[in-house]
Amino acid sequence: MRTLMKKGGLNDRTDGVLRKFRARMTSYPPWMCPLVLYRSLLQISMNQSCVKCVPCRDGLGEVDFLLKSIINGDADSDVLKEIESKCRMIAETADCAVGVAGTKLILESLEEFADEYESHIRDTSP
Repeated sequence: MRTLMKKGGLNDRTDGVLRKFRARMTSYPPWMCPLVLYRSLLQISMNQSCVKCVPCRDGLGEVDFLLKSIINGDADSDVLKEIESKCRMIAETADCAVGVAGTKLILESLEEFADEYESHIRDTSP
């Protein structure tokens, strides 16, 4: 059986995937929870990480776990301090821009959407 060659090089095909991804990111539903959006952005950073440095490899996953706990209603207000602390540590110690950029997004969200974080904790905590 003869296989067909893919058109374009790896970079061209990757650019196509990124164009599709960009289109999905710009067409989110108007009712989307900002915390879910920021968690998605953090997960993109996690997927871009080379996982060679501990701050990105372990720290981003820990922040993701904490964000998930808030979204699921399993967190208390102390989790916000823990997220901020971990994000600052990662931003200061990561070896590349992936960890720094990902955690800075989360730090910005803590300020920009403080009311959303607090309402998730207050209205859904056990």
